[in-house]
Amino acid sequence: EMVTERYLLRSSKEWIARKEACSILDSILEAFANSNVKEVAELVTRNFFGPITTIIPWATNRYTETLISRVKSHFGPSKFWGFWMLGGMSGGGMGFIFDPDAKAEALEVLPGLMRTVKGEMDDALPFAMDPVVYDFEINER
Repeated sequence: EMVTERYLLRSSKEWIARKEACSILDSILEAFANSNVKEVAELVTRNFFGPITTIIPWATNRYTETLISRVKSHFGPSKFWGFWMLGGMSGGGMGFIFDPDAKAEALEVLPGLMRTVKGEMDDALPFAMDPVVYDFEINER
């Protein structure tokens, strides 16, 4: 509803963000075509912290921002490549993109980071469930 309203009204800040998102999408498609996962990760991160949160401020919250900050701090830019919000907002459906060589460490560390941040905010934010980390792989067949 918020996205539709801001689109129909052509709200200035949001309209500029929409144009930026369209440009980022073109770059994402190009990065996919070039099989450049690291660039895709950088672009989806830029899209989240730029256009998406400009158009939909509720797409993020303190939990999401704190978790991303701690993941960045723990892994650094060589291992942590990017973040995207998938199918949810404000912490539901987050995706963290890592260097493939950091996958094992990420699978070990990320659940603890997520639970720690949740524990720090249990009294401030409603959590429907404990955070879960899914391990996705590309099916080469």
